Amino acid sequence: MNIIRNILFVTFFSSIIISCNNSHESSNKESTLVNSENSLNIINKESLFHAKVIDFLYNIHEENEDLNILTIEISEDMYCSAENNLRLCDAVQKYINGNNIVFSSSEEFANLLEKSNKFRMQSSGIANIGENKYDAQLYYSTLGDEKIAFYGTLAIQLPMLDVLDKEPLLIDIKGKKN
Repeated sequence: MNIIRNILFVTFFSSIIISCNNSHESSNKESTLVNSENSLNIINKESLFHAKVIDFLYNIHEENEDLNILTIEISEDMYCSAENNLRLCDAVQKYINGNNIVFSSSEEFANLLEKSNKFRMQSSGIANIGENKYDAQLYYSTLGDEKIAFYGTLAIQLPMLDVLDKEPLLIDIKGKKN
């Protein structure tokens, strides 16, 4: 499992370095403001799952010093707070089947959320659960003055899980670099 994780991180980091070397304009690129009703609807919903970030890769935007999260790895050991819906908890846990969840951003810089009081940034990408890939969005903010810590919500589209009623799986997460 560690070998697979290391291969994913090396591959992703290598592709970032290659893309940075091929585009001089990207270093001057500003974070985009996001004003999406869909994003705001997702942010305002209560997450039923809570998990700890095992590891994450990031960069710091040179101009505005924002923390840009590139990849995160979430433990399969998630807490489900849907006490009144054990069927949902069981179905999601069974589907994850002991696999860590790895989110990889498809964007060089996260977008600023314009109308959110809960989170400051949004990044779209892919969530890997085992060998399966799903569309995902990460909504997050940094914690206090410490720029290498964050909290957020990972929204993963899992259309095959009927218990989610075509809604994304929402996982509250926290991560910190030591």
